[in-house]
Amino acid sequence: MTRGIVDGSKMTEFSKWIRSNCRDSKTGLSLSNIDYVITDYKKKTIMILEEKTRLGEVHFAQQRIMEILDKALRLLPDWDYKGLHIVKFSNEGPEDSFLIELDGLEVTKEGLKDFINNI
Repeated sequence: MTRGIVDGSKMTEFSKWIRSNCRDSKTGLSLSNIDYVITDYKKKTIMILEEKTRLGEVHFAQQRIMEILDKALRLLPDWDYKGLHIVKFSNEGPEDSFLIELDGLEVTKEGLKDFINNI
């Protein structure tokens, strides 16, 4: 069964359309929104950054898709893959959160900015 939406207000019109018009997970179709693929084209570095608000968790289907992408990106020739990372905010983002976690470790806004800028 398709996992219910926690906060439907964040769904785009396209997300709503897909859920209304396409097959669901009971038939094998799995959809996942990966938040950021960050590259530095000059250094040829790349990473995936998944954002979770309100300290949300990565659910099974999304984790499975991210693992497939992680394995594929490791095989890119001529690119330096910097990994798959999860950033969690206690609220909606860095400015309104009392807690920011990057890969399970608490970081500051500056630390998060440095991490992204130094890909």
